[in-house]
Amino acid sequence: MSPLPPLADVLSRLDQWYATHLPAVWKTLRPGVTDADLDAFEARMALQLPTAFRALYCWHDGQGWSVGGVLGLAFMPLAEVEYTATMWQDIAQGDGADINIDIYVVSHPTGAIREQYAPPSVVPFLSDGGGNAVALDLAPDLCGQPGQVITTGRDETHRYVLAPDLETFLREYLTRLEAGQVTVQALPGYEGEMWASELHDAAGPRGEGYFRLADLYPGFGAAPSRALPPAPEENEPLPLEQALARLDAWLHLHHPDLLDTLSPGASDEELRAAERRLGRALPEGVRVLYRQHRDWGDLLGARSIPVDELGRAGPTTFGEADRRGNLQPFNPHVPPSTPHDWLPLWEAKVGLIGVNLARYGEVRTFGEQVAVRYVLAENLARLFDRYVRLLESGLLRRAGTSLRVPDAAGHLGSGRAEQLFPGFGASPARVASSS
Repeated sequence: MSPLPPLADVLSRLDQWYATHLPAVWKTLRPGVTDADLDAFEARMALQLPTAFRALYCWHDGQGWSVGGVLGLAFMPLAEVEYTATMWQDIAQGDGADINIDIYVVSHPTGAIREQYAPPSVVPFLSDGGGNAVALDLAPDLCGQPGQVITTGRDETHRYVLAPDLETFLREYLTRLEAGQVTVQALPGYEGEMWASELHDAAGPRGEGYFRLADLYPGFGAAPSRALPPAPEENEPLPLEQALARLDAWLHLHHPDLLDTLSPGASDEELRAAERRLGRALPEGVRVLYRQHRDWGDLLGARSIPVDELGRAGPTTFGEADRRGNLQPFNPHVPPSTPHDWLPLWEAKVGLIGVNLARYGEVRTFGEQVAVRYVLAENLARLFDRYVRLLESGLLRRAGTSLRVPDAAGHLGSGRAEQLFPGFGASPARVASSS
């Protein structure tokens, strides 16, 4: 095999292709920035850019978009990159950061992209002009690669890894162009000149429109090779009943001995008794969980609180009320919950995991010795939807009678409540300590 051309050659050939096939678009490319410009950008954004990103922007500082885009979308000038990245950082870290938990986001492949609406350290460089982008992901999920190229944005709730790094993405795009797997056309309906270059998918030239940004890069990374309409249920998690049934079915096929450790489902009378002890109604998700198994053992890495103990624990053992700094994310516009609102479902070596009865059953960590607490999921359906997808993707690890979630470094953590579900909700993808 001949060696791959250096990145500088790839960029030069992209220049040549656009100059030959789309000269009107090629003329919109801006002169490149300097290394000093990129150093200052890194300092202001508190991040380190991959070498290929620096090379891309020394090649051209995006484009003055007017007659069509480069690389499938509008190539963003560095100033626009900074503005957009800062906006998403503000969403991720601001007072309304629980939007990251509220909106259902899915990674393709599973475990690669943080499943948050506004994930940290994402650097967009191609824009659709409507709040969506192709971006570098510098803080991926459990099995992603720092610097991977992903789809993201306002409407992109299903997000795809397009390439493990920017250089691979640029090489693949050039390969498609030079192989003629692209349609160049003038677009009607505009007052002035407007052009598009659309890559072909597995069926050939693509028709009008697209459903997701991944459709513009067919067969790149995890992107489907052919554009298909989204399924009606695509933007909703699995119903909890279905997620638990799939969990049991997976255990039956792969670890039947673990399934044998789980008790049969609780009766309605057992659930009513738990409500009497608690002094309030159980969320429907909790009822569904215990109808499946009255005791989940330590399958998820912590001791399940069986149905006959549910509602017995006293809130004096749950730790202090929530405040800014001890709960991630914390929304100052919502009255903070108190220990009287928390219902533990699992007991870790240190701390508890349960639902917040004051917040529609959100799943969270708490406990006297848990200094920083995390919202792990908007509800139990979201928690088990992600757990089952990780399980079916082969990303969980058996540890005795548990199926644990390794963090981004492959560690299982120490069994503290805040380390059992890395990458879930607001919890870090890498645990602070594995000791």
